[in-house]
Amino acid sequence: MQKLCGAWKKYKGEVKKFHFKRYHTKKEMLKNRPLDMPEIQFRKLIRYWSLPEIMAKSIRNIENRSKQTCPHRMGSTNFEIVRKQLHESKQNHEEPTRAEIFTATRTSKKRKEVDAKTQAVIDEIQHRIEAGEDDEDGFISVLGKDQPGRLRCYGGGITKSATQFST
Repeated sequence: MQKLCGAWKKYKGEVKKFHFKRYHTKKEMLKNRPLDMPEIQFRKLIRYWSLPEIMAKSIRNIENRSKQTCPHRMGSTNFEIVRKQLHESKQNHEEPTRAEIFTATRTSKKRKEVDAKTQAVIDEIQHRIEAGEDDEDGFISVLGKDQPGRLRCYGGGITKSATQFST
């Protein structure tokens, strides 16, 4: 269901980007509507996206996304696959730490440089761990507590109560 929801969200984003935001008038939007969408549905969608509260929400989301730091560099590979690969690569097959997952998902496989801010965060996490801090504590002390209902480096749908990190 999560993949289906993600595909639907991606489709809606593409429709909004290519058929709503590009045009300034309703007439232009309707003229260039997606061919796989009935006109009546597209009209309703234009009306919805034009509501002041929906436009305000969109602007707020754009601002929040601009505040994100250290984006992952995995493309469509999900965190579970990375976690499994790290788990299998360890000699004793222990679970990888969030610090290890963070580093693996932020470094490029194509030898491209990591942006300076991300590299500074990775270095700080490693420095704290080398100084004797617990892996989880070092991770949290650099990146801060997780938001309620979310758990960094675990992907969507995973919460603290569903993992070993519950308090």
